[in-house]
Amino acid sequence: MNWADVEENNIMLATINGNICVYESRKLKHFNRCLPTDTKHGRIMGVSEYEGAHLTAFDSGVVKNWVDDEKNQLLLDAGKNLKVMLHSQSDRKVIATGGSENPLRLWDLNEKKCTFEAKNIRPDELQLRVGVDVSGITFLSNNRNLATCSKYGFANIYNPGSQRRPVISTKVPDNAFSCISTAPNE
Repeated sequence: MNWADVEENNIMLATINGNICVYESRKLKHFNRCLPTDTKHGRIMGVSEYEGAHLTAFDSGVVKNWVDDEKNQLLLDAGKNLKVMLHSQSDRKVIATGGSENPLRLWDLNEKKCTFEAKNIRPDELQLRVGVDVSGITFLSNNRNLATCSKYGFANIYNPGSQRRPVISTKVPDNAFSCISTAPNE
C-alpha cells in the first residue's frame, strides 16, 4: 500500500491475487479503479503511480509500468528477493528498492539504470559478515537521505551523495523490523 500521488489524495494497494486498486480517499471515499496484473513475476512488493500508469515491483525484481491490462512495459530488473520498492515523492523519476541479499538501490526511471547501490554495514565484532535484508525504506524530508530497516534489527541512514555505507547505523538487539517511516519531526 502506498500513496498514489504527491498530494496524498489516492491510496494504491496491491492484493494477493495481483490486482492493483486505487482508493479515492478525499471525495469519493471508495475504490475508483482496479487493474489486474500478470502474476507470473511473483508477488507485488511495491506499488506507485508513474507518468499516469501504475508502477509495480515484484519479488522477482521485475519492475513494470502498467497503463492498462493490455499494455505493460518492463522498466528494469531490481534483483532477486525484492521486499520493498518506494517512489520518491519529491523526484518522481527516482525509486528505491531493497530486499533479502538485495541492498538498497536508487533507480532513475527515465534512464532505466541504477544510480546508487549501498554497501553492506561493516562486519560484526567477530569480523563475521552481517546479512543484507532491507525490509523497509523511507525518504527523509530533505530528500537527500534515506533510512532503511532490516529483520536483523538494524536501522540505517544513507546519504547517497557522500558515501555508499550508512552514515548512521543502529542495532536494536533481539528485534526484527518490517517497516520504517518518518515522523513529522524525523
